[in-house]
Amino acid sequence: MGWVLRINPVDGEETAATLLGLARRLIDSGDDVGRDVARLLLDGLASPDATKLRAELPAVERRTWFGPRATVDEAGVAHLPEVASGRTGDEPLERFIPLKELAFDPNVTLAPEDQELLVAAAEDTDASAVFLSAMGQDSADYALLHSMPVLARWAPEALTGLIRRIFASAETRLASNEGEGEETLIRLAKEIGRYWPLLDAETHEMFARSVAPMLERSLLTRKDSDWLHAQISRLAGKTAAQQIAIFKNDPHGPCFYTDEVAVFATPVEADYELIRPLLAGEHRQHGFPILPASTLAKCLPASRKTLLPTLPPTAMSPGGCSS
Repeated sequence: MGWVLRINPVDGEETAATLLGLARRLIDSGDDVGRDVARLLLDGLASPDATKLRAELPAVERRTWFGPRATVDEAGVAHLPEVASGRTGDEPLERFIPLKELAFDPNVTLAPEDQELLVAAAEDTDASAVFLSAMGQDSADYALLHSMPVLARWAPEALTGLIRRIFASAETRLASNEGEGEETLIRLAKEIGRYWPLLDAETHEMFARSVAPMLERSLLTRKDSDWLHAQISRLAGKTAAQQIAIFKNDPHGPCFYTDEVAVFATPVEADYELIRPLLAGEHRQHGFPILPASTLAKCLPASRKTLLPTLPPTAMSPGGCSS
């Protein structure tokens, strides 16, 4: 909303003047809630006049969590807030969100019994309910994303296990949602670029198998698609020669998002021989896509990189066919 206020070509000056006047009155009211609203309005405007007026407000701690707060004792041990009685339906990991900021403090520790509770909460999380909505964020997503620093600090193995269970649930989602199977998997495809290093070979294979029909359709149409992110699971853990073979068998050759090339294996000298026939010759007449320069540079050993300047402009494209 802040950018709507800052970039307003219709009535920007009038709106800013009105909001500044409102912020002035809220500050003068002396009411804490009113001053919080004034702070939000002035931060949204972010203009010189707004900054000047904001200086009259007392400095406050910026809070990222508005629920119960964790405490730290004199020994540097963090303590979870008490669980409110009678509450039901909360996500298991939600209780640990108050530890989010403390997880970044190396001087704070978590008691062993609370670490056990954290591990249990990760194990009790319904993996099939995380990253389920194609658009937006539901309670399961919120609980995981905001407790992730806590898991990474004090229960990294439990975090890895949960992420693997989430992507391994692709087969179950597809089978249990007749007619809406694709809708339940598209969010996983979007998220794989963020979490793929945590997945093992078995999980990658399972996920790639589950989304294969959708990915194949995307590769055939050569259209920009969220399913294209699933290339990661087809390529992860493979040797460079195996990855090249996958691309050669795809209907239009290499097709991937160039910000996901970290999944590519480091090639050896012999791998160059596999792609040399594709870099020149009749393939151009048939529209065979050429590896982008950044990827080609990774594929070529030092002795072969002199070839790069000789390639035609079409070979120096900034990305794969759908980047």
